[in-house]
Amino acid sequence: MSALELPTRIPPHNLDAERAVLGAILLEGRETLPRVIEVLRPSDFYTEAHRATYSTMLRLFDRGEPVDLLTLQEELRRSDQLEFVGGPAALALLVEQASIAAHLISYAQIVRDMAVLRELIQTSTQIIGQAFEAKEDVQALVDDAERRIFSLAERRLEGSALPIGKILKNTFEYIERLYERKEHVTGIATGFAKLDLETSGLQPADFIIIAGRPSMGKAQPLDARIKTLGETLVTIRLHQDVTARLRVNIVRE
Repeated sequence: MSALELPTRIPPHNLDAERAVLGAILLEGRETLPRVIEVLRPSDFYTEAHRATYSTMLRLFDRGEPVDLLTLQEELRRSDQLEFVGGPAALALLVEQASIAAHLISYAQIVRDMAVLRELIQTSTQIIGQAFEAKEDVQALVDDAERRIFSLAERRLEGSALPIGKILKNTFEYIERLYERKEHVTGIATGFAKLDLETSGLQPADFIIIAGRPSMGKAQPLDARIKTLGETLVTIRLHQDVTARLRVNIVRE
């Protein structure tokens, strides 16, 4: 095997998931398409027949027409693609193998993930070929490879957006709970009064960096004895309260 030869294998794909997605769209109608469009492109489908079917659904959707078995079949017939996708029997089979609407996005994500893997294989093969040929500056080649891989990573985030209604509802409920507590420390108290005053306690999703010069005690073990400014020896211990939240207490000895 030469340096550029790769083993011949069938690219990753899941035809069952593809049929389940297309069938669910036909069953549920155009109302489901906006959610699928956020996740899938026509090129994400493995077979040309499925790509043509999905592209035709998108054309119907863009024109504001119903997306069902009859309209899809007629649109494919007009574009001379009906036999290409397998004829009316193939479309009827999609409906039989459709997923329920509750599982639609999960199946769409499977189709998307398989497409990302295929793109990753193709991109990696191209990068390997460029590396062996070495016709470009090494740094430029590395930058290009990094850009390509990152563009694939960004695809995993597609369709992960949440409706703003859900976010606002949870946010307002959280703000109301904090207001009703009537406390300055709205998060988890650290036991350091000045720190709690500045931060209102440790808050969910906070990324906390403890900075300091070397040998200043940043990485002290929890049972280590430390001396405070008041010349008092204390021990840091870690406790877990009944709500399963971690809390740091300073226990005087």
